[in-house]
Amino acid sequence: MIIFPVLYSNFGKYFIIITPAPPSNKGAPALAIYYSQEVIVTDIMFYRSGNILVIKVAGELDHHSADTARRSMDREIMKIQTKHVVFDFSDLSFMDSSGIGMLMGRYREVKMLGGNSGIILKRSEARDRYGMPALSSMERILDMSGVFKCMTRFDNLETAVAGIGG
Repeated sequence: MIIFPVLYSNFGKYFIIITPAPPSNKGAPALAIYYSQEVIVTDIMFYRSGNILVIKVAGELDHHSADTARRSMDREIMKIQTKHVVFDFSDLSFMDSSGIGMLMGRYREVKMLGGNSGIILKRSEARDRYGMPALSSMERILDMSGVFKCMTRFDNLETAVAGIGG
């Protein structure tokens, strides 16, 4: 079976799958063509609390959606009275290096405006073999990439808004 990527859109990945037709089908074409779609939606919502912009990202933030997310975030950050930004990733299920690059670019942009950035992540309920709290995969990725050295981590929106603006 050969898979050829045809089109990558913001809301999904489309493939054409070409596979030999089953030999039992007499008179069937030698090749069968199927269309497959794997939908990956990135939902971005913006909220304001004074001069704090809260950007809630849900779904997956990967190389298919990072550019569109960057453009929409840049538009909102450049609006009047935005000084601080809180990224709410509590409903984000996946992020690759493109998402981390997009996040760090927005951090630099906010820093140049004289503001601060923070990040909201759900705490992992898992425990390691010693009974200590284990990091989720998202926490591990952001920690290894150095994001937590630049941005403050919060557990919920209330503490983030209070902590970032103060």
